[in-house]
Amino acid sequence: ALLIAGRMHLQNRKGSLALDSITRLIKQYKNRETIDEAYHTLGKIFEINNTYRNIETARKIYKIFLAKAKKGEKYFKDSPLLTKVLKDLNKIEKKYFKYE
Repeated sequence: ALLIAGRMHLQNRKGSLALDSITRLIKQYKNRETIDEAYHTLGKIFEINNTYRNIETARKIYKIFLAKAKKGEKYFKDSPLLTKVLKDLNKIEKKYFKYE
């Protein structure tokens, strides 16, 4: 329910409610099968929400997701969102970090 609420709030441009829902999910339910979706949504909040937009933070969250997948962590290593996170990270890096 927290994941769905977070996504709905993000779509409705209610960044603080989206952030609250997703961070509660990550803190309280870190061993659930939706944790990969929570990390991806958290990255999206920092990538696209006008209130919390912080491209560097979004980039860090996507890199954390990929690091967890690389380590073989449950729910990250075989996540169907892995390709999407890679795509989102590459898009950010090409647009904002191309001179690093």
